Amino acid sequence: MPNSPMAKRAAAADTTTGRFIYLVEALWRGNRSRAAEELGCSHTAVSRVLTGKRPLGARLLKLVTEHSRVNPLWIMSGEGEPLLAERSDDNSEGWPLPVVTRPLPGTPSKHRALLTGQTFPVPGIWASATRYWLQISGEHRAKDVKRFRIAIGDRLLVETDVGDFRRELRRLYGRLGIVNVGTNADLRLELVRFDADETGDAAVVTGKTLGGFVVEIKTTSGLGNQESEGRAMVFDDEEDGKEKSKKDTKPTQSQQPLHREPNSLVGVAVALVRLEP
Repeated sequence: MPNSPMAKRAAAADTTTGRFIYLVEALWRGNRSRAAEELGCSHTAVSRVLTGKRPLGARLLKLVTEHSRVNPLWIMSGEGEPLLAERSDDNSEGWPLPVVTRPLPGTPSKHRALLTGQTFPVPGIWASATRYWLQISGEHRAKDVKRFRIAIGDRLLVETDVGDFRRELRRLYGRLGIVNVGTNADLRLELVRFDADETGDAAVVTGKTLGGFVVEIKTTSGLGNQESEGRAMVFDDEEDGKEKSKKDTKPTQSQQPLHREPNSLVGVAVALVRLEP
């Protein structure tokens, strides 16, 4: 009931750690052993969070979002109901994940101000606190998105836990990803389609942005400060939908790739939903 003590405690939980503490009480009546067993973690991991010795970490958060009764959106942001009705094994009803129209620089829980407030379901096996839906909006030119084999209105399921992709760049071949082509202080997030490097070097991956600008990611250090040439469509809040140019001090007619290190990769598309026929 909305005015019950448990409901009030759920509403008052304003951090992921606080919401985890609420769930342990709501789902397992405070039994730490049962909570650890169902989540697939150690009793110690649960106890450290409940006793305030450690905040809820990424690994335990992921285990919580995968539980069949937990609403992933609620544990991440506090939105919606904490618990979901029990579901069948096929999770056919789906789990709600946030929808955005611009790429995020990290996990949804760390960038709530950029969320639209809308959600879209995903099968339970795909649900994760590190994922969100990126909707391709009408501000992008149709011919550009068509070249990416996507369409206006499509939704990309973006994974922000990209450590494995950064360590093994060849896993990006043929995928769509989100790359920061700016700096840490001045983010410029681009949607990029990756291809294998022409030399076959597993430590190099190249791709093109929606605007046709070439991006190259290498594992070699010291490339992040190099300037770029050419044009790129960037996702920022200034002059929505307009193309912007990024040029070095001596622009040339031949387009040179923008070099970036693996940590510039902030998201990888793992699924696509086409809402329009």
